[in-house]
Amino acid sequence: MRSPLSSRVGRACVAAVAIASAALGATAASAVPPAQAEAEADAEAVTLVATADSFTRRDAPSAGFGSRESWSVDRGPAVKRRSYLKFVLPETATGSVVESVTLSTYATRNGTSAGPGPTVRRTANTWSEDGLTWSTQPTLGASAATTASPYPGGSWVSWDVTASLTDTERAEGGEVSFVLTTAEQKRLAFRSRESGRPPVLTVTTAPEPPTEEPPTEEPPPVTTE
Repeated sequence: MRSPLSSRVGRACVAAVAIASAALGATAASAVPPAQAEAEADAEAVTLVATADSFTRRDAPSAGFGSRESWSVDRGPAVKRRSYLKFVLPETATGSVVESVTLSTYATRNGTSAGPGPTVRRTANTWSEDGLTWSTQPTLGASAATTASPYPGGSWVSWDVTASLTDTERAEGGEVSFVLTTAEQKRLAFRSRESGRPPVLTVTTAPEPPTEEPPTEEPPPVTTE
């Protein structure tokens, strides 16, 4: 399961899923991937599967976990975990603009969060699934989204990460990486791309609004005496 996978939702509306969003990117849980949420008639959604995912552990600074079927975050006193996700964004077609970008991951059945849940941050792309360890992990970047409410295990959890992307990333695409951390002193586990429910990034685009031309001013009439 090491090759990227993508699927198009198309222009028609599909089964609606309630996804609550806040300014920093609120989270929501559902039984199906949020990529299947209702879309606007003129919007097009592309769902991208993570091209790499893994986690690190402070108590095992040289260990790698890229082949596991789950990854997790934890801020427990004994074990501290961070998780890294990487995606490849497509180039946005001429005449379209990116409306939203949503990160979705599937919490394991014992991965219930009572809050505050994970925080999603941007990070550098200078890591690989096979080489990532606590000692080699990139530094934490700016916060991209926070978890707005508790969520149950065995469900999808999503974050709006649109604002974290640069204009160049939205237009030209390319690799983007996220790191998830938490202040919760509990192991919060999610399915990896090696499982049947990999992390996905849903990019929704829409036609670019037409540019309004300023009204043409008519020259004043010429009068003769």
